[in-house]
Amino acid sequence: MPATPADKVDVEALAAEGATLDRHYPLDRFPRLADVLVTADGEAVARFHFLYAAEDVPACELMVEAVANLRCERCLESFRQPIASQARIAFVADESGESRVPEGFEAVTLDSGRLSLSELAEDELLLSLPVVALHEQGTPCADRGAQAKGDAGGPEKPETHRPFAGLKELLKH
Repeated sequence: MPATPADKVDVEALAAEGATLDRHYPLDRFPRLADVLVTADGEAVARFHFLYAAEDVPACELMVEAVANLRCERCLESFRQPIASQARIAFVADESGESRVPEGFEAVTLDSGRLSLSELAEDELLLSLPVVALHEQGTPCADRGAQAKGDAGGPEKPETHRPFAGLKELLKH
């Protein structure tokens, strides 16, 4: 979703106030997130709490959640997956300011001191998506997948492939 002027906020002023902002965003307004969803219905709920991470480093504690409609990579059926993320972000003007960011905060560089709340919320939702979308254990899809592997429900030990295992012997000659 392109950031509107009302969506861009002054992080310094909000940190000075200790402001908390609650926002509701329709999922279809997040173009990068909508590209990975089966349907972009529903909304994301975000809470931004602004503070100072250090004496002069404005920061934000962000909590965002939504229900994503994903496609299962095993059965190709769609399913609804709750996603949520929490982040602690400190805002700096350039890379030299990163040294002032306390532990536990992620440094984000802002050129103008202004931040698009919707873009930050979309970034966090994208980061919270599963790497591989699969139905949860206990569903018919997951049970069929376990039966197909001949698995009794325990984790499968991956086969180790060592492409350079014989290299030492070859180099001796």
